[in-house]
Amino acid sequence: MKLSLPSFQLERRTLGWVLLVTFLIKTWLAMAIPITSDEAYFVQWATHLDYGYYDHPPMAGWLIHTTMGLGHGLFWVRLGAILATLIVGTGIYWVLKEYGEERALGAALIFLLSPVNLLTILVTTDTPLVLFSFFSAACLFKALKGERMGWYALSGLCLGAAFLSKYFALLLAFGYFLYWLTQPKTWRRTVGFLLVFLLMLPFVGVNLVWNYYHGWANILFNLMNRTKGETFSLGKPLGFLVGQVYLFTPFLAWRLWKGRAKFQVLLLDRRFALFAYAFLAPMGVFALLSLKKSIGLHWVLSFYPCYFVLLALLFSRDQLRSAIKAMAWFSGVHLILLAVILTLPLSLFHKQKRYAVVVRGMEPGEVLEGLKPFRGHYTLAGTSYADASILEYYAREHVAVFGKGSFHARQDDLLTDWRQLDGKPLLIFGDHLPQAEEFSPFFERLELRTFKVRGASFYALLGEGFRYPVYREKVLKPIMEEYYSIPEGLPTGAAYFRDEYFPSPR
Repeated sequence: MKLSLPSFQLERRTLGWVLLVTFLIKTWLAMAIPITSDEAYFVQWATHLDYGYYDHPPMAGWLIHTTMGLGHGLFWVRLGAILATLIVGTGIYWVLKEYGEERALGAALIFLLSPVNLLTILVTTDTPLVLFSFFSAACLFKALKGERMGWYALSGLCLGAAFLSKYFALLLAFGYFLYWLTQPKTWRRTVGFLLVFLLMLPFVGVNLVWNYYHGWANILFNLMNRTKGETFSLGKPLGFLVGQVYLFTPFLAWRLWKGRAKFQVLLLDRRFALFAYAFLAPMGVFALLSLKKSIGLHWVLSFYPCYFVLLALLFSRDQLRSAIKAMAWFSGVHLILLAVILTLPLSLFHKQKRYAVVVRGMEPGEVLEGLKPFRGHYTLAGTSYADASILEYYAREHVAVFGKGSFHARQDDLLTDWRQLDGKPLLIFGDHLPQAEEFSPFFERLELRTFKVRGASFYALLGEGFRYPVYREKVLKPIMEEYYSIPEGLPTGAAYFRDEYFPSPR
């Protein structure tokens, strides 16, 4: 059964105006919101460019490295996030315009006016994933229409680039496989799908090579370290459901529920079923995972452009028009609330438990001024990747992570060689009062300095004579046993943490 596509009228110039306005809104947000710890951590990737990192494949680091070649400010750090979803919105129009330009404009406008676009200003591993995942699906859609191998090849290359952004690209590949499995097959189509998956393999190979020569750190983190202790909780799938209703937006979710019979027809329409599989297959996997693990809103963002394509095919002319208006109001409320929050004086947050974190983000220059007397003589360090990476971004010098830290964001294990710091002075910075007895075994002498910025207290623990042998036994050894224990029988070319601190004959 074929789905009819009634046309409706919209002016093409509206798309250009919306692109401009949303670019300006996203730029304002990018300049006004302080850098997050994750973003500062990814800036660290970009500064120390590599073909792989502890947490994820390298594409986010490459993207930030490219944009920061133009400047160090927040606009340049976040330029990839500002542009990525704008490009995707234009791509939605490009995919649909042959089925009615006015309908394509409607779909693009709904996406561009949605929080998925407007509020996506933080650069993360999902930034390039959104971009490459959508264009992989778009190129495959073009390939299926004309059975042209060039489009299949482009889809495979984009899928590979998406994989080098984040492993969630495998869920998109799973959607492709389900589509191929359930749809009528031709010899040319089967070869085309094979080409898509074959062209993804070199990108997978890059990741495997990096892991082979880095003790499989990335694989261990994603498959083992970050999943320990996960148990079922009713709140997790419920939270996932609420999160998806929000991303769908409540009014569109209700419209989709009312028109679910039409959605079933769309799944049977060979022209557009690909986008349904590219969206529903990953969402189904996430729904199953939510039974044990909390699913972040950003985890699913890369698959939502396909949802907005489907909206244009499911909604009537009047429904699309009302959806555009409703989306503008929905996002407008978000922007007003953000504008109010960003203009509030810092003093209003003075009684908040994490007030110092707010001050550190809003007034980084003043915080660095408090550390000025000690810089140059001391090696800077923080007790968490958040403290270290944010301080590193503003100080423009490497800041080590002192202590055990946590299972995630352990890139500093590749960057700091604690052997070279033996006997050297260290400054451990933080926004909470350190317990001297926790640090005294690692130094010959300790001195605590405090300073205030806008009423928030910050601490600088000055350590003279760093004792590397003690640190090796009390901190580095537990880290190796917990986070870098390579499964028996897994071949490895090198294991940086073990080889640096605990070398043994192979």
